[in-house]
Amino acid sequence: MVAPFGNLDALVDADCVKEVNDIIQSVHPIKRTDYLHIYLQRIYLTNAVLFKKATWLIATLLEVDQEIQQRADQFAGLFGMMQQVVNDNADWVPSRFQESTVEKGCGDVFCDLNNKIVTMPTIIHFERNTDGKILAQYEGHKGMLFTQEMEEELFDEIAKDYSIYYSMAVGKQLKKLLMQYSFKKAFIADLCGFADNNKYYKHFYNMKIYYDNYKKNKRYNQNE
Repeated sequence: MVAPFGNLDALVDADCVKEVNDIIQSVHPIKRTDYLHIYLQRIYLTNAVLFKKATWLIATLLEVDQEIQQRADQFAGLFGMMQQVVNDNADWVPSRFQESTVEKGCGDVFCDLNNKIVTMPTIIHFERNTDGKILAQYEGHKGMLFTQEMEEELFDEIAKDYSIYYSMAVGKQLKKLLMQYSFKKAFIADLCGFADNNKYYKHFYNMKIYYDNYKKNKRYNQNE
């Protein structure tokens, strides 16, 4: 039987996906490469490709030099991937904090888990914890809204096992990669600053015991 969308690998930028995959594996090795492959395909096709197409359209209309256009295209793809990783991390902040953006309401927390969508934090978490509440929710959740108590338990687990901090580090490493695409470092640093810190991340940083213990890990210095 032919898959409804054919070969998805043919629709993605293999170089872009490989760069992101290499960063993820350097931050935290992932054995379930099947999950990771599907995740990278999905975020490329649902997010990164939109940035690439918009960049191509603008560059074409402005008749930008071909070499510059190619670098802009590479930047746009990686930026889109980074943005989605950061968005995936933000999904783990409980609703009691009342955080929201134009696109994301405070009631949208844990929506990926609620829909059983595997994201960057959970891919890392499943490598670190194979017997926790998060895995149990993926296996048995019936699509009901989470209670505040359950939100807190999930929030605690993803931080206690450092999974969220490793996932945040993936975004930070992607930002460092993007910095190589322009001589205007200050502009890129400002544009990509949300990968280092944002109003969602402060709640993970405020989990002081877990974050301080994470920083003692031997991988911390290379990741941050």
